[in-house]
Amino acid sequence: MNKFPGIRIQGIIADFISQLDVIPKDTKKVFCFLGSTIGNLSMEKAMQFLVDLSEIMCSGDLLLLGFDMVKSKEILEKAYNDSKNVTERFNKNILNVVNSHIGTDFVPDTFEHIAFYNERFSRIEMHLKAIKNLEISCPNLPTNIYIKKGETIHTENSYKYTDENIKSLSSGAGLDVQNIFTDENKWFSLVQLIKN
Repeated sequence: MNKFPGIRIQGIIADFISQLDVIPKDTKKVFCFLGSTIGNLSMEKAMQFLVDLSEIMCSGDLLLLGFDMVKSKEILEKAYNDSKNVTERFNKNILNVVNSHIGTDFVPDTFEHIAFYNERFSRIEMHLKAIKNLEISCPNLPTNIYIKKGETIHTENSYKYTDENIKSLSSGAGLDVQNIFTDENKWFSLVQLIKN
């Protein structure tokens, strides 16, 4: 604040999908949606999110939006099947979260982490594959959950974008692309959009 005294920052705790209406409308704004969180939304939901955001933006407001770009299948699959098993631990931890919220007794180590690039949908899919027959108790259900060896739980999608996808998404939401900043490999992009 001392370095840029003219900038006002107001923190808001809200759900970015369903509570955009809490954002003040009386000042010029720069929206930042960094990383590639938009990739966790289907293409249809990403479009709806940008349409909803555009509706609360005023003329001249800016949006900085991060995208994970389409790249070779080999590179993508290596990233989601990393040698240090960071993504595997992240994926399996979903079961711990489910256990803590609804009282199930999933054991993460009874599942194998599976991540692959689905070229048809331009997305990485993450799954957990049962390595043996499982019976999971759940206090909120009348019977236990039975999972056969080899069955999978589809845990996450991470959509990858092309420049054409980005331009189509932006124009469909009534936003203009001002700049696309990218790395030398064009693996990631930060897009600067404006509401006219």
